[in-house]
Amino acid sequence: MNNVGFVCEIQYSKIRVFTKAYKLIELPFLPRVSVRLGDWLEIFNKNSYNSSYSILPYFNVWSEDDDVFIQLLITGPNLSALSKAVFDKYQGLVWSPHLQLIRDPNSVYHRNFQSDEVGEVVVKYAPSSDGKFFEVIRAVQWLDKEPEETKKGYWRMAPWIMEKLEDVAPIYELCPEELISTNRVKKALFETHTTGICIHHEFKNPFFNKNIKGSQRMIALLWSPLTGLTQWKIYNQELYETPQVFGSGKSKKLSMNPLLQLGEWFTYNLNDNRVRRTKTRHCEFLLQQLGDPLVQDGRRATFKTAYATKVFHIDHVKPTKRIEIGRCRYGEEVKENTIEIECSFQFQHSLLEDEANRSVKDWATRERGLRVDAHFNDFDLGKIEIYPQVARLIIEKIENFREELKKSSPEEYQLRQKDMIVVRGAVHLLDNFFANSKRFPDCGLFFLKAVYTIAYHRDGKVIYQNPEEKNDMEVLKDLSKIQVKF
Repeated sequence: MNNVGFVCEIQYSKIRVFTKAYKLIELPFLPRVSVRLGDWLEIFNKNSYNSSYSILPYFNVWSEDDDVFIQLLITGPNLSALSKAVFDKYQGLVWSPHLQLIRDPNSVYHRNFQSDEVGEVVVKYAPSSDGKFFEVIRAVQWLDKEPEETKKGYWRMAPWIMEKLEDVAPIYELCPEELISTNRVKKALFETHTTGICIHHEFKNPFFNKNIKGSQRMIALLWSPLTGLTQWKIYNQELYETPQVFGSGKSKKLSMNPLLQLGEWFTYNLNDNRVRRTKTRHCEFLLQQLGDPLVQDGRRATFKTAYATKVFHIDHVKPTKRIEIGRCRYGEEVKENTIEIECSFQFQHSLLEDEANRSVKDWATRERGLRVDAHFNDFDLGKIEIYPQVARLIIEKIENFREELKKSSPEEYQLRQKDMIVVRGAVHLLDNFFANSKRFPDCGLFFLKAVYTIAYHRDGKVIYQNPEEKNDMEVLKDLSKIQVKF
């Protein structure tokens, strides 16, 4: 649902509505629209709106005695794990992806939940001069187990986590010898468990060998930045989504439609033949007979010796969808299935462009000087590459916005100098992902295809909005002119 917010104040000639992108905005009171406190409105422009509704999960708005309340999920910081500067910044605050930072003066969160845990609370509309609009008043206790919504990946976007990660290298760079994704011959110990995504559903097995039992010509591929690429013998699996019967008589077996697994997220174990010594020796003997030089135990690539087992479907860790793209094959246009994943990352200018290149005035020349190794690191996907034309769009939009802000509101410009900026966009799989997996993390398997939004993380103020894609609760950019400030 686009361009929506909920009513927080009603006065004689105007109303105040909270929106995700521009926080509190002031609109004229329209008698034709029956407006009550807590109602949702779809906003068309600064003079026009209509009644609407919300489909946000675990986000319930109501009014009581002229006050507005929201029951929602929030998370709080682990203050003991933060630096003093970050500690001072977020002490007494909790965070919601929809309301952003919320005051918690009575420490309701820390009295009822563990640090970094997602909990459910009731907050009250209580705007103040510090730029916060809501205050926690009580916790909500769950009668059953915690809802699945608490496990969604966007909870790792809490601002203190983003700031903490800014100066910390990802684990696959800190200890490359300990991970299968970066140490390609490391054995997958018994019952190695991970979470990953199916990035290919009909991949031609480069190690297919008809002389070895169980070797398959076609496989699916699962990816995790911790365990790397893993074979999934999907054509041997049984009883899965939309089972179909093949063969007849005793040869009948159930098999899933592999395409339906593309872009789905799973938990799975790695079964490494090298860990099972009897089977390992038998495979080595066969490979010696076939003249394979890499038969010494431990030297063979883990991708070749391990495969996924105990594969269980889970909810999407990130918004993911299957898409069709056109490719030219042997002079003909063909359609291929691939995946598109929504990711967010903190804007760090130095990762896109060196300091010396920023003084170049002509963008045609400046673009050629952007970093060829521009990237960001994603917790669930690993290294994401950013090509110069996309890096240019990000830098140009931010610089233009800052210049306009400096002219129109010098005070706000100064306040936002150290504000974190978050970029949200669509990530696609690289054509040469398989080759890149052998050089991970020097090379990534994904690239940033498109930018959806660029916004300040503290309060969600929009810097850039892709006109072809709008996020939930975001309002039209001209509404920034009617923001209410205290």
